[in-house]
Amino acid sequence: MEPINDSLWEIAKQRARFKKQLISYIIVNAFLWGIWFFSNYNDSYGINESNSITKYNLPWPAWVMLGWGIGLVFAYLRAYQDNTFFNAEKEYEKLKNETK
Repeated sequence: MEPINDSLWEIAKQRARFKKQLISYIIVNAFLWGIWFFSNYNDSYGINESNSITKYNLPWPAWVMLGWGIGLVFAYLRAYQDNTFFNAEKEYEKLKNETK
């Protein structure tokens, strides 16, 4: 077995963690939307007899999706995007090259 490159190992762990979070996000939010739909089917927030939405309030699962989704976006950026903009080593090299 070849030796482990620490930086590549950290990237691999972050990507695996993101994939787990994405699967959890999909499953849990599908479950929450199902609860919302079936508990409000004939309620004032659900669908009435003419199959039209009676109120324009945002359903509560949307808030869960929004909050968790923001965190998921940051996890994606951390795992899959090149973080050269906030990389201290790159900034150090840039400053070192400017002073020459």
